[in-house]
Amino acid sequence: MAKPTEFIELSVVITYDVEKSGYKQRDDPKDTIARLRRHLTALRMPHPKQENVRTIDGDGVCFSWTTQEDSMLHQQVSGAVLAQRKSVLRQYCMKSVKMSVQPTDPPAAPLLLPVPSRRDSFSTSAPVAPEPGSSSMHDKAQQFLDGLHLAPPVLLPTRAASVLSSTCSSRNNTPPAVEPVVALKAEADPMEVLEQASLGLVAPDPCPSSPGSDDMVLSPIPGLAALPLCSSIIIDKPAAGDAPRAPLETDMPVVQQLSTTLLDIHKEVYTGLIKADAIRQALKTMDALGIPEPSHELSSGEQDFVAKVRLQLLQSELEHTRLRRQAVEESIRGITRESRPPFVCPALMDAFVAVSQLTTQAMEAES
Repeated sequence: MAKPTEFIELSVVITYDVEKSGYKQRDDPKDTIARLRRHLTALRMPHPKQENVRTIDGDGVCFSWTTQEDSMLHQQVSGAVLAQRKSVLRQYCMKSVKMSVQPTDPPAAPLLLPVPSRRDSFSTSAPVAPEPGSSSMHDKAQQFLDGLHLAPPVLLPTRAASVLSSTCSSRNNTPPAVEPVVALKAEADPMEVLEQASLGLVAPDPCPSSPGSDDMVLSPIPGLAALPLCSSIIIDKPAAGDAPRAPLETDMPVVQQLSTTLLDIHKEVYTGLIKADAIRQALKTMDALGIPEPSHELSSGEQDFVAKVRLQLLQSELEHTRLRRQAVEESIRGITRESRPPFVCPALMDAFVAVSQLTTQAMEAES
């Protein structure tokens, strides 16, 4: 039976040498946060949320996360605390960096946009209203956009029509109508995934594709390596007897370079789609009007074009495989001929024995 997932409150306490660092508890909270971020970057530790940071005893800072035990965030913070470098501690006048772990309840499902804290974590006084003309809303929007700086995502499975829709759109000089896919593991905790995504630690996991389904993984399109290099793709039906040629050796470096470039383009497109989908969900949460929706359906002409391109690619791949099979079979036949044991006819062997006996008798008669 699988062990149930345990949630923990991960707390880190940094104690400073007040005399050397000039650290004061009454410093401006913004200055304290900015200084703490510089120190955490030097320690190679992720940055906590501002509402989870508080001062202690006038000479230190405490901050925390709520995450799962042995999660990636837990491992990264533990590794940074264990590997704290003395040179960094001396440079920023730190006495110690300690970590503590306590069990806690699972967090509530988070909203897409962070809820602004209604109290100042650095003081117990009443909240101060923002001054007129302040850029608090701009800061919130920028904070949300900064959280979308994801690592290059693992390519996600999608339908075959969506795979080639970018090719179809480029031929028709229209933007690619690719369906955005944001997939998370069913077992993963939403809070942990959002925390790790905002830190740039992980990317959304790909959806598992069941065998025999019509899904295909975004990779260099099958048959691309077998296509001849030409300026455009001919969609017309080839004449009878005109079989596509096998790729030459000089084509392979160019094909590999084009395949790599295509893979990079897919990564950039999916990164943008993930960000666009997150922003779209945030706008829906704020009841915004006029939110542009992505186009998921292809016209009949586009679907025919995609089907023709896919058929041509599969035919080229089949021809390439057939030529390779013929070459391998010919090599196997040659090896079989060379390794065949010598064959001697019994009648011919008897003739050689008879000739040898006659020669021996003639030599004995002469002597």
